[in-house]
Amino acid sequence: MPFSFAQSVGMYPALWPVCGFRIGTSGWISFRKECKLMSFAEFKKRMKKGPSEVIGIDFGKTATKIVCLHKNGDELVMTGAELLPALAQGGGFSVPSRLKARYAALAVSSESGTAKLLTFPGTIEADFEKHLARNMGMEAGTDDRMAYRVINEGSGRIESRVLAAAIPEADAGPVMQLFQTGIPAPCSLELAPLAALTAFEAGPVISSPTPAAGLIDFGTASSTLSIFYKKSLVLLRRFDFGTRKLLERMTSTLHIDENTALNILSDNAFDISEMIAEIMSPLSSQVIVSRDFIERRENCNLKQLHCIGGLTSAPSAMQELQRALNIEIKTFDPFTIPGLQTAAVDGINSSLQHWRFAAAIGAALGTLQEEP
Repeated sequence: MPFSFAQSVGMYPALWPVCGFRIGTSGWISFRKECKLMSFAEFKKRMKKGPSEVIGIDFGKTATKIVCLHKNGDELVMTGAELLPALAQGGGFSVPSRLKARYAALAVSSESGTAKLLTFPGTIEADFEKHLARNMGMEAGTDDRMAYRVINEGSGRIESRVLAAAIPEADAGPVMQLFQTGIPAPCSLELAPLAALTAFEAGPVISSPTPAAGLIDFGTASSTLSIFYKKSLVLLRRFDFGTRKLLERMTSTLHIDENTALNILSDNAFDISEMIAEIMSPLSSQVIVSRDFIERRENCNLKQLHCIGGLTSAPSAMQELQRALNIEIKTFDPFTIPGLQTAAVDGINSSLQHWRFAAAIGAALGTLQEEP
């Protein structure tokens, strides 16, 4: 169930697998009316057409993450993965030869990108698409690429939910230009936090023994909280807090450089719990408010929160979040998605932080399960 924004190119039409976005090269949008849950077995049955091998590439702010996923009948196998330096502004890019495939599913981190879960009373108006920019709080005539996906179409007193996304041309264009000719041919471009939700849905959301599941993605400049209830997305919030803000406060307060701050966070050699609690307090408070709101509205109980992003490597930060929320905090490992074979992946080192590949895996999964 990909929760992603994409730019369709090449031979594949603009259709979303269950719950995503895809915009055609001419700017048109196509979408499905319903968002239906699939088990992983049903998901694999749908993988009958389209590409059989796809490279998922996540162009992050701190690194470029690449995975190669291959489907053979009902089997889904990760055949390779690579962690490369972040893409330099104006620089070129080449996929490592051992990860070559004909098609690539791309994800990009965009500080100016937007993703919102919109709610409307009753049914969705027929002209909703015309007013998408306004509904997202954006100015008409923006050059952002926009798309939406109906999560739930209500009626009467039942509200409708729509996942909408926008990505500035300034962020989308340079990435697409990297793949103007040759192989791989890009078949999608997505916002990284939404692409990561594809992987999360295929793992903890589907396999969770409880009806509520949550993920917080700690980015460089911001963090994204997503909560699912009964395997449907019910909350999506972006917070103005990322690893950059934490590091800036540490370097200025302790009079150290960024590398030293990173080492202190990762090895937990010094007790900086009070400082971490103070810095993270605004984020923790907003997460608590969001969690409590969903628990009241849906009459549920979020017992576990999964995390990905740079702060997952900081024990003191994870301990503070667990203390503040009073629930279990767990790092999401996309390599453990049911039905995805990763045991014999060439190039995968056990020391790699598997969470870093969540968006790349999600982008590739979205393409492989898509109907052409």
